[in-house]
Amino acid sequence: MQQTTIRFDEALQVQQPVDVMAPARKAVQVVNKWLDSKSEFYSRILGQSISWRKALRIGVVLPLLLVIVAICVIEAPVVAGTSLASAGWIVYRLNQEEEVKSDE
Repeated sequence: MQQTTIRFDEALQVQQPVDVMAPARKAVQVVNKWLDSKSEFYSRILGQSISWRKALRIGVVLPLLLVIVAICVIEAPVVAGTSLASAGWIVYRLNQEEEVKSDE
């Protein structure tokens, strides 16, 4: 009867370190690349180049914040004020992006 010896130290030397965060970083890069790509639909409607990031800000986030303001204005004025300030900040950032593009 033969006896087989397993040497674990050799197996450990062959293993490569595993980067657990690499798939998450790759996913974030893919999403950011998509958000910065041109939205053909909104660009055609507006007649200028619009990224998906800007389209989502204008089409989803801004109306959602305004609905929160309308719902919370009587019941929770602090939440309404915070939501209104967030909506104002988004409009301010959009205007800044437009000024930077017009200066170039």
